[in-house]
Amino acid sequence: MEVDFVKCPKCLSKNWNDIPDTNNINKTKFKCIRCNYIITLGSCSKCKTVNAWILIAGINDKGGQKPFYRFQCKICKRIVGILLG
Repeated sequence: MEVDFVKCPKCLSKNWNDIPDTNNINKTKFKCIRCNYIITLGSCSKCKTVNAWILIAGINDKGGQKPFYRFQCKICKRIVGILLG
């Protein structure tokens, strides 16, 4: 399945900083590194399910690749990626 990378709605950047919430992964926030816009994982835009995201791949620190999170919707299996900059 193909990964859709999250873009900032203000500046269209794909690079984010992590603002973790250790109690609930669905409340984890991400801040754009370019314009400081903050997003929260909300409902899936494909199936409209609220708090449907599960973390399927954490930070990957392989050489030559940017670290990113991979989240999957529980219902429709859509995958989104968030690049950490």
